[in-house]
Amino acid sequence: MTWFAALAVVWLLMAALAWQAHKRGSARIARRWTTRLYAVTLVPLTALVVGVALIGVQLAFDQAGSEVAVAATTPYAQWLALAINLVAVDIVIRRRDVPARTRPGVTSTGPAGTQIHEAFTFGAASSPRP
Repeated sequence: MTWFAALAVVWLLMAALAWQAHKRGSARIARRWTTRLYAVTLVPLTALVVGVALIGVQLAFDQAGSEVAVAATTPYAQWLALAINLVAVDIVIRRRDVPARTRPGVTSTGPAGTQIHEAFTFGAASSPRP
C-alpha cells in the first residue's frame, strides 16, 4: 500500500506542475511535466516487466519456490520501475532539448526543418572517401 500511495502522490504532484505550467503559458515546461506524467502512469506496466525478469533470474539461480520469489521481488520491481521510467524520460527530454546542430551525426537541416543525418548524405565533405 505504501508504494501505491507514493505513486499516487508523485502522479498528482506532476499533474499539478504540468497544469500550473500550462496555465502560466509555458508550453515547453508543461510538455516536460506531461511527459514525466506519462512515465509515472506507465510504472505499473514497467513494474510487471521488471518483476517477471527479476523472478526469472531468481528462479534460475535459486531453488526457492515461486511464491517466495514473487514476494521477495515485488517491492524491488516496483521502485526499480519508477526509477527506470523517470530516468529514461529525463534522458529523452534532455535529448529533445539539445539543438540539432550540437547532436553528433546531424550535419544539416533539410526541407521543412527535417534533420539530415550524416549517414544519409552522399558526397558530403564529412563522409570519408575510399
